[in-house]
Order: sequence, then structure tokens, then C-alpha cells
Amino acid sequence: MQYYFAFKAGEAVNNLCGLGFSGYDKDGNALWDSMANVNIFKIEFGLNCKMVLENWNITTVWWLRRTAYDRLTNHRTMGVFVLSAVWHGFYGGYYLTFFTSQLFVEAARAVRRTLREKFQKTPLASRAYDVITALTTALFLVYATIPFALLDLWAGIRFWRSMYFFGHVMAILALVICRRKSSQSKPSIEKTKSTDTNQNGVAWTDKTKSQ
Repeated sequence: MQYYFAFKAGEAVNNLCGLGFSGYDKDGNALWDSMANVNIFKIEFGLNCKMVLENWNITTVWWLRRTAYDRLTNHRTMGVFVLSAVWHGFYGGYYLTFFTSQLFVEAARAVRRTLREKFQKTPLASRAYDVITALTTALFLVYATIPFALLDLWAGIRFWRSMYFFGHVMAILALVICRRKSSQSKPSIEKTKSTDTNQNGVAWTDKTKSQ
């Protein structure tokens, strides 16, 4: 709550100065979200780690995206988390939280790609999926951020050890299982190409057959 208060107080001050004005919506209503730094509802009821991170300290997320994500060619998400950890400081707990968050983001992506489509057949199933993912995200968010609050490297590790590292274990298992299923579900690529001969006697590949 103290972070929410600081973010919203800063947003209010900037809006009073006119710095938060960002234009008008399609109905002609003024928008004052240019200095918005937190979306409380999407954080408290986030459906995945990515949604939570994108709605927390929003202006810093923009800066991280422009500085690191858009410029890197490989491991862009990891680059963002490393830069964010260095930007926060050099307490060991920060690095535990950010590297673990990277693992959780990747695991959440893999699970979403593998399972989400299966729950979109009925509105009830879709709503159940949202509830499950929101609760799971809240659980893993607390698990990941305790070392951030503790600051100390070994205190964070001791906390996770008392939890039997269940968050890391589940995230790694999710990655392994989902990626294995994804590789098995990919259509096999035909190695041999069927060829025919056109009226000029030139061999050509039947793209329709290969597809």
C-alpha cells in the first residue's frame, strides 16, 4: 500500500501541473494517464506475471523497454531483468527476485501457449482459467518478491529453502512439460519433396502437397 500511495500521489502532482495530459479518447474525453505509474486492479488481479510487471512502475517499464528490450537481439527479457536489478542496487535479494521473475515469466508463457486454448471453448471454462491463473500468479508473486523485501541474499535463500523451493521446482517442471508437448504437437515437416514435371519438362515442387 505504501508503494501505491507514492505512485498515486506522484501521479496526482504531475496531473495538477498538467504533465499527465495525454490527449483525448474517441469520445472527446480528456485523458490523464501519461504519468500513470501503477494500475492497481491489473496488479491485484493479474492473470500472469507479465501483466503484473507491465502495470507496476509503468514509466520505468517503458524506460527499460526502450533502453534494453528494443535494442537487444537475443535474450531480451533476461536483459531487461538484469538491467532492472542493477538499476535497483546491489542487494542480493534484488537479484534473487529478478532472476526468479525471469523464470516465472518464461514458465507462464509456456503454460499459456499450451493450455489457454483448451479453456476457451466455453465462457465458464474461460472464466475458470482466469481465476486459476490469477490465484497462481498471486501465489508465485509473493514467493518471488519476499527476497526483494528481505534484501539479504542468504535470508532470501533461507526463505525459499523453508518453502522447499516449490516455486522454482514447479516453474522448471512447467517449462519442461510444456516444451515437450509443444515439440510433439508440431506437424512433422516432410523431408522429401514431391516433384512433377511441367509441360516444358522442368521439375517443380508442388507447394500445396508440401504444405
